[in-house]
Amino acid sequence: MADFLDNELKNIKVGLSEVEDAKKEADSLMIKKITKYEAEINKLNEANKRLVEENSNFQIISKSHKEINGDLQKKLSAAEFKIKELEVKLKNQLKEYRNKGYV
Repeated sequence: MADFLDNELKNIKVGLSEVEDAKKEADSLMIKKITKYEAEINKLNEANKRLVEENSNFQIISKSHKEINGDLQKKLSAAEFKIKELEVKLKNQLKEYRNKGYV
């Protein structure tokens, strides 16, 4: 009977050892996965920070371009208005010259 119990105890210890080895292997694999995904998360966080900074830079540039475009539109409108004034003035002068008989 003692031999039977010793043998059963030995089998239980072997079974427990196998379970412990499997747990260690599973833990090792899980740690490897966690390490891999943490590295990937860090890369993505860095890329996100870079993209946020680039977006901020683009927003600054866009604002500057809008201001420049607004100034150019004002200048263009003023130039177009001045051209129209000069066209009217030129037509009036041509009319005066024709009336005086120069042309």
